[in-house]
Amino acid sequence: MLDGSFREFRCSLLAKALVARGHDVTWWTSDHDHMRKTQRYGHFKSIELSPRLRLKLLPGPRYERNVSLRRLWHNRVVARRFLAQARRCPSPPELVFACLPTLELAQSAVTYAHELNVRVVVDVRDKWPDIYLGVFPRIARPAARAALASEFRRASDTLGAAHAITAVSESYLTWALQHAGRRRRDNDRVFPLGFDAPADVSLPESPPHRSGPDIAKSNRSANGSLTVTFVGTFGASYDLETVLEAAEKCLATMNGRVQFLLIGDGDKAASLRRRAKSLTNVTFTGWLDAPEMSRRLEETDIGLAAYGMNAQQSLPNKLFEYMAAGVPLLSSLRGEQESLIKENHIGLHYEPHSSASLIDRLAWFQANPAERLAMGARARRLFDRSYRADTVYGSLVDHLETIVAGSN
Repeated sequence: MLDGSFREFRCSLLAKALVARGHDVTWWTSDHDHMRKTQRYGHFKSIELSPRLRLKLLPGPRYERNVSLRRLWHNRVVARRFLAQARRCPSPPELVFACLPTLELAQSAVTYAHELNVRVVVDVRDKWPDIYLGVFPRIARPAARAALASEFRRASDTLGAAHAITAVSESYLTWALQHAGRRRRDNDRVFPLGFDAPADVSLPESPPHRSGPDIAKSNRSANGSLTVTFVGTFGASYDLETVLEAAEKCLATMNGRVQFLLIGDGDKAASLRRRAKSLTNVTFTGWLDAPEMSRRLEETDIGLAAYGMNAQQSLPNKLFEYMAAGVPLLSSLRGEQESLIKENHIGLHYEPHSSASLIDRLAWFQANPAERLAMGARARRLFDRSYRADTVYGSLVDHLETIVAGSN
């Protein structure tokens, strides 16, 4: 919404849905562009995006690494500045919707709501501070958890003070309620991330639609060629090292017929690029805007979700982005995503940190082009039924309206 043609995520999609329903929205967020690690303005900025939607950007110290002491400092500065600025607002909101992460800003939002005696919903999109523990070796995690005791208290206090908790998956909601120290109530609900996909790429039930991209994919299938695409952050929870190991082996065993496209950036980008320097079947693109991302996914045969053994994500953004593109998934993430893929026959699972397992699944896709295309079609139909942004966020707006009505 603010960052040009880059794709919109949860808060932006919710804000648009609220405005479409006739609500006034003030959206508070950091001035720091988390994906590109740049500051948008470098100072407090209030922007009227539409007559009913105001964006308030809060400045904070720059950071380069997502999990770092400087990131924690940034979070705390932004949270303090939010509370100071929000307290100056002349009229109180009817509802506060606080996103976790970040812990600090969510806690300040809860504090602000309680000061005004208005309802506050905490929306859980990631398991903070548990995610910090993944940076440490398993043997060091008990000590790390003890060192982060204040952050775990912050999570418990914030979630425990919420009038309702929403989450992007069932496992995240369960986690949040455990930290809140209470049982699930009627207003505690799951709303998946969803995706705002173009309406003109929907795949009909039958017969299969043979569009330009589909024909190109079928032609590549004739000689066993595959384009495998990863979209995401090159961070600690992603296992792209194994992908590069598999790419190297594919050069020797599959004659370059498997091409890997890595879209994104992050903490490990430089080391990954160095490692892939001699791999002619690996391409790095950096971050792409939404139209270019859509074009690349149209040319993709398999959407890759490459996670490490200790990844704590459940149903992340890329799942819905791949489904919207009508491509099958190849995923190493366990839990809810693995179950959804298997139960709906929309892809395959491979073992994390195992290039042999990854190559085995790629070989299966090469040997079964018709089923691969069918998996992609099923993925798109499932997306259209359950995960389109207008469906997900329309339901979330209904839920928030019910919470406000119940507080009167």
